[in-house]
Amino acid sequence: MNGMKRTLALLLAALMIFALAACGRTAEKDDTEKKSDPKATPAPEFVYAAKTEPLTNVPEEVRYLYPTLVTDDAFYCFVSVKTGERELREGETLEWEGQLDVYENVLYRLGLDGSLTKMENYKPMAVEPVEGHDVSTGTNSLVVRPDGSFLSLENVYEGWSDAGEGVELYSDEYWMNYSSTQRYYLRVMDRTGAEQSCAELDLDALKANGGTSGYVYGRSSMSGEEVYLYNMAAAGDDKAIIAGDNGLHVFDVNTGAYLGSVSGVDWSNGLLTLRDGRVAVNYYGDDGQCLAIVDADKRELGESFRISGELYNAFAGGGDYDIYYSNGVNFFGYDLEKGEATKLFNWINCDVDNDNLNGFTVSKDGVVVAINSEWDDNYENCELSLLRMEKVPASSLPQKKILTLATQYLNYDLRKDIIRFNRAHDSLRIELRDYSEYNTPDDYEAGLTKLRTEILAGNCPDIIDLSGLPAKQMAAKGLLADLYPLIDADPEMSREDFFPSVLRAMENGGKLYATCSSFEIFTAIGASRIVGTEPGWTYAELMDALREMPEGCSVFSQSETRADVLQMCLMLEMDRFVDWNTGEVSFNSQDFIDLLNFARSFPAEFDWDHYEWSEEDRDFVRLREGRQLLLEGGVYNFDSLSQYENTFGGIDAFTFIGFPTSEGVGSMIMSNAGFAISEKCADKEAAWEFVRRLMTEEYQSSNVWEIPSNIHSYENKKLEAMTPTYVKDDEGHVMLDPETGEKLMESKGGYWDEESDEHVPIYYYTQEEIDKLEALINSTTRVYAIDQAISDIVNEQAEAFFSGQRTAEDVANLIQSKARIYVNEQR
Repeated sequence: MNGMKRTLALLLAALMIFALAACGRTAEKDDTEKKSDPKATPAPEFVYAAKTEPLTNVPEEVRYLYPTLVTDDAFYCFVSVKTGERELREGETLEWEGQLDVYENVLYRLGLDGSLTKMENYKPMAVEPVEGHDVSTGTNSLVVRPDGSFLSLENVYEGWSDAGEGVELYSDEYWMNYSSTQRYYLRVMDRTGAEQSCAELDLDALKANGGTSGYVYGRSSMSGEEVYLYNMAAAGDDKAIIAGDNGLHVFDVNTGAYLGSVSGVDWSNGLLTLRDGRVAVNYYGDDGQCLAIVDADKRELGESFRISGELYNAFAGGGDYDIYYSNGVNFFGYDLEKGEATKLFNWINCDVDNDNLNGFTVSKDGVVVAINSEWDDNYENCELSLLRMEKVPASSLPQKKILTLATQYLNYDLRKDIIRFNRAHDSLRIELRDYSEYNTPDDYEAGLTKLRTEILAGNCPDIIDLSGLPAKQMAAKGLLADLYPLIDADPEMSREDFFPSVLRAMENGGKLYATCSSFEIFTAIGASRIVGTEPGWTYAELMDALREMPEGCSVFSQSETRADVLQMCLMLEMDRFVDWNTGEVSFNSQDFIDLLNFARSFPAEFDWDHYEWSEEDRDFVRLREGRQLLLEGGVYNFDSLSQYENTFGGIDAFTFIGFPTSEGVGSMIMSNAGFAISEKCADKEAAWEFVRRLMTEEYQSSNVWEIPSNIHSYENKKLEAMTPTYVKDDEGHVMLDPETGEKLMESKGGYWDEESDEHVPIYYYTQEEIDKLEALINSTTRVYAIDQAISDIVNEQAEAFFSGQRTAEDVANLIQSKARIYVNEQR
């Protein structure tokens, strides 16, 4: 696939053919929705489309381009190029390839027409090397002055160690005695990059006025304080406004003199030069996020605009809006006077991975232009291109069948998968709806609330990311499709390809409604000599074991409260108390009364703020000394076994006993990457083609870190974990331990040993360890899930029992009544 992709890119480069992708929806889909729903949004007349122009004139030294300056006609990018090698220092050993390489910044201009020019007249700042010191230079910011010349903010970093002679370079003692300082300069250059003037900034005057962070790296710095400056804007011909970690500061461009700091801003997200030349700062004020005009002469803020969007990647440009910004999923235009953000397009729905884009500019006619850098899977080769987002008639684009996918907070893998899927299909595409865009600074779950409301009202997307959603409640309402028929009809997949216990745990009424690419198991672990060797016990059996422990022994960590235990047990037993398929609830049962009594035995609260922790409070110490019965723990991969072996003293010394329950084993599967298909989806087979990838051996073998649900992927990882491998030199020969002469084994992973405070490597896993893990997997029948509304009902009513105002039976009856009303309202 990657080879074909590169071949096509070369053909496109040679022929200068543009690849076209629409951000809009098909007319066929929209017309259908309009007929069935008169309130549906009409199909847009115009949509944004992505055009990519491969850059074929990039020299070998340029692996990718990241612009420091973006103008209305070009991107200016610094590229680090190797210029030679330094000498080996006294006491320094050569440990890696390229350790002595010396690099220098080169400035390139990438025109919006695709031309790439090395600016030969640009030269990095010349600095004198200092014996034994690390000296380097860098460009923090590059801007255009009103007269058209360039102004750059550059720094010179100098670091050294005062550890003295005989101390090994880069050792702990070396770094503990390390000092550093930075100097900053303003350089004026003409449009060819040739320097016209250079002035060192007067940082002493800035420090004298409190413009420092107080942060010091290592032992000390030359002045005892450091100044960090990271962003700049030109203010007229003779001033520069510079953003630092302690606010905005104004300097004279010609002399470097400190002219004062701008009042009202302690920290900013950055500076913008607007289309009319005014400088604005993006910062958080008393009213939230603001964009305010900066008056460099008066060193104060002028007109201020309350911002409702997230302007972390904002810039000014042409077109119809004052500023533009991208939040990683969508691209917005912002009208400052109206205080309104308008979503112009969704990157993913345009088959564009925003993670690959560097720098943005918007032309006068509203075309968005960016540098697109697409790395291969091994991050060895990068295909560079110019990306243009243009408005085109919706009717001019190929019409495709649309499948909608709803999520909250788009992650990296899902972004890649949607784009790859869409690029591979000529007549079908996934349209993303990321509900996190509805979140506000006051309500970070507004998007999730909106999605839940829409789904439970029957407005269900075709594919649903189930994170944070009540899957069993949705399945009981008939909103989700059973995936078993799709698995059974899949010519390359069957139910036998997966852990039977995982499928059973995820089932609801014998049907499967969600995918599972990997999982962890959350459980309780105890010493086998105390809890026995068989998993599973009741509340009464746990209390019997506790009575055999020394006086004062707690069940879990001393910070565990009754609210924590109630929540945990409720998640384990929720399916016993609520049946969403029938609407029956049974909180007035003896099982729930036992749960309340068990939770009440724990402390009401724990004073985190005032408790003085010591080494004796660590769980492993308390377990060994008989002051704690159980350890709450997650089993996420093979390394977990070694961690618990170390804690308890051997693979046979501990048991995954589980939390107490009314029946069965109190362990829970915590599933990852769960997706569902809507029962209303018109093309379930097409939707299955997308979500099935999470269930394949290929995907799970390369993309999951936890326990794979696919048995074939698990077996491959198990074989790898059990097979010792050895360290080899560059020529492929197995290396030997210089002290023992034995072969040097490669680490398979490892864990952090709390007692020694060191990382303990693991070289291979035994059959006994694997058997213990598989026994846990096969005995786990529950899935981690919670209904927050029911949880709130239980917590609110249980407090009356915990405080002694009501009996457990009375509280159970109250919860029964309220829960029954809620469940039947939601069905």
